[in-house]
Formats: sequence, C-alpha cells, structure tokens
Amino acid sequence: MTLKSILLETSKYTKFMKYLWGISKSKGLAIMTPENPNSKSLSKAENKELMEKGKELLRNSGYAYFNQIGLYGQRENSLIVLDISEAEAIKIGKDWVQDSIIVITQGNLEKRTKPLFDMVRIYEKSEWLDVPNILVESILDLTDTAEMYSQIGNKKYEIP
Repeated sequence: MTLKSILLETSKYTKFMKYLWGISKSKGLAIMTPENPNSKSLSKAENKELMEKGKELLRNSGYAYFNQIGLYGQRENSLIVLDISEAEAIKIGKDWVQDSIIVITQGNLEKRTKPLFDMVRIYEKSEWLDVPNILVESILDLTDTAEMYSQIGNKKYEIP
C-alpha cells in the first residue's frame, strides 16, 4: 500500500494505517480487549456484555477506537484504542483483568521511523512469556488460510 493510496482511502483499516505510520497523530495506540478476563473462556453472551461495557468505558473516558477481530489460537474480539498512553492502557488492561495488551508507538514517515509494537505483560501469574519489542517494517496482508491474524473490517493483517 503506497502513501498516496493510504491518504485517499477511508476504510477503518486505512485509518489504522494512518495512525500506525504517524500520518494521523496520536499520543499512543493500544490493542486490548475486555473479553475472557483471567484468560478464562467465557460464553459469547458474557463476552458481548463485557465488550459493551468496555466500549462504554472507553467512550466515557474520551477514547476513540476501532473494532478488530483476531485469531490467536481462538477467535477474539479486541479494540485498537487511539490517543492513549501506555500507562492509561495498562490501567484499563488491569481493570479488565487481562494478561497482556499490545502498546504501539507510532512510526513517522517524515523521519523514517517505524512503528513499535510491544506486548506488555500485566499480570505476573500469566503463562505468557515476555515478548520483546518488535520493530515493524510492514504489516503483512494475509489470505483466508492464515492461522494467526488480526482483522479490521474485511482486511486481515499480521504483526510479524
């Protein structure tokens, strides 16, 4: 996807790319979910209720967000929260009793800096291993056969 095409498109995925690469400014981005607290699978109805409450909390706190679907072993609904600091995202992640969140530092096309994705572990009891910062050169577009991916609207991508 070229810079020109990013600037001309209006899909949610393209808006995400604008934030990711610093075309639209933000103090920070986070990928997080209120679903399945404590890494315990809940029913679809329970997760739907948690998601509605989570979105309401974000709106009442003044945060904008995009919906995202992910497949990471199991299907998960998550949110890409805009203009949020790492500290604020961690606090919300703790309130939602999540093992981890992903914090994104924007890239900057003018300065030729790349976005930085960081999985932030919130609870020490989590079975997840610490994952180092990942400098992302490009977001990979995926086919329908991908086993692990994130999806905004109809557009699937992978954080390498």
